[in-house]
Amino acid sequence: MKKILLFLFTLLLLPKMSLAGPIPQQYIINSDTKQCAEFFAGDECVIYEVPEDWQIIGELGEVKCPAGYNKINLKLKGKPVWRMFCLWPGYSGSNYTFYYFWSRVIMAAVILGLILMILIIIKKRNKKK
Repeated sequence: MKKILLFLFTLLLLPKMSLAGPIPQQYIINSDTKQCAEFFAGDECVIYEVPEDWQIIGELGEVKCPAGYNKINLKLKGKPVWRMFCLWPGYSGSNYTFYYFWSRVIMAAVILGLILMILIIIKKRNKKK
């Protein structure tokens, strides 16, 4: 019985343990406006696109804002990647819909309740024999 409960516990928590991996941050420039900015392309849960008229010049740490360019902060809107684990709290996509989290918690509680009921019934039948 302990092995079954350990297996179910691992199965239910496995998606939470595999965190989304970020894409390395990059520098982007706009040659027309002589501006540069740090650009985060996203991770497995959210994707950001390079704005029009901007170009990637390299990864953060490898390149710097070119001389004569004004460094700015870009506010970009990400596009969600619809994967179930991205909707759990703590993931970058979790702000898109919180309802998936609670439905999954309720589903897990119902499944665990059914499994426990089945194990209790099996145990009672084995005692009668």
